[in-house]
Amino acid sequence: LGPLAGSPCDTLGVATSEIEKQKVLYVFPNPFYNKINLKFESERPIEGELRVLDLTGKQILKKKIQLSNQALDLSSLTGGSYLLEIKTCEFVVIRKLIKFD
Repeated sequence: LGPLAGSPCDTLGVATSEIEKQKVLYVFPNPFYNKINLKFESERPIEGELRVLDLTGKQILKKKIQLSNQALDLSSLTGGSYLLEIKTCEFVVIRKLIKFD
């Protein structure tokens, strides 16, 4: 079996464009104490879903967001490592976060 004509699997360029799309999100500071800043580079507003997961995959936080520059209060988290996932209809971005106590 081969790829379906016209599907995303039809070309190798899809992986490159997905990697380039990941550059639209900057998370800082990282490591952090209480808040992180999210900076999005997008020509138009995009709605998405934000999730924070622990390293076992357990969902800690989930919320709908409008992709724009914003601060996210994560002071309720205990110190440790987490995954930040931003999902839209166009892309998924995952970043590792480290929270200080």
